[in-house]
Amino acid sequence: MASSGWLLALALAIKALGGVAPKAYPPRAEMLDLYKAAIEEYRFQVKLNADRSRDYFVANSAIIAAGVTVLGQARVPLLAAGVFAVGLIVSVLSILGTHTQHAYYRDRRNWTKSLERRLGYADRGLGLPTAGKHARRGPAVTTLNYVILGLLCGINLMGAAWSLWRVGHPEPTAPPAAVAPAPTAPKAPVSAVPSRATPQRP
Repeated sequence: MASSGWLLALALAIKALGGVAPKAYPPRAEMLDLYKAAIEEYRFQVKLNADRSRDYFVANSAIIAAGVTVLGQARVPLLAAGVFAVGLIVSVLSILGTHTQHAYYRDRRNWTKSLERRLGYADRGLGLPTAGKHARRGPAVTTLNYVILGLLCGINLMGAAWSLWRVGHPEPTAPPAAVAPAPTAPKAPVSAVPSRATPQRP
C-alpha cells in the first residue's frame, strides 16, 4: 500500500510540474495472459497466410491450365483470351491479397514483440524467432510469393495476347482431300478362236 501511494504521489507531482507521468502497465499476470493470446493469434495468422497463399497458387495454376486447354482445342481463340483475362485479374487480386495479409501478420508480430520487450523476454533471447536479425538466411517468404504470382500474371498476359493474335490471324484451312476412285477388277481376255459346236447324235 505504501509503495502504491508513493507512486501515485510521484505521478501527481510530475503532472503538476508539467511533465509526463510514466505509463502504468497492467500487472505481470495480465501481461502474461496478453502475451499468450498474442502468440496464439500470431500462429493463427501465419497458418492463415500460408493457406491463402496455397489457394492463390492453385487457383491461378488451374486457370492457366484451362486457358491452355481451350486454346489448343477450341476453334474460337477469343474464348481462350477470355479465360486468360480472368486469370490475369485473379493473379493481380492475389498480389493485392498477399500484400494485405502480410500487413495483418506484421501487425500481430509487432504487437507480440512489444509485449516481449515489456516482459523482458526480448533482452534474454526468449522472444519470437523472427525477432533476430540473422533469423532469415534467404529471401523472405512474402518476396517469393510476389515473384511466383508475378510469373503467373505474366503467363496469363502472354496467353491472352497470343489468343487475341490468333483471332486476327486464323490458321489456314487445308483443302479437302480428293477421293480416289475405287479400283475395278480386270476383265478376262476374250479368246479369238471360235469354239467348236458339239455334234449332235442321230
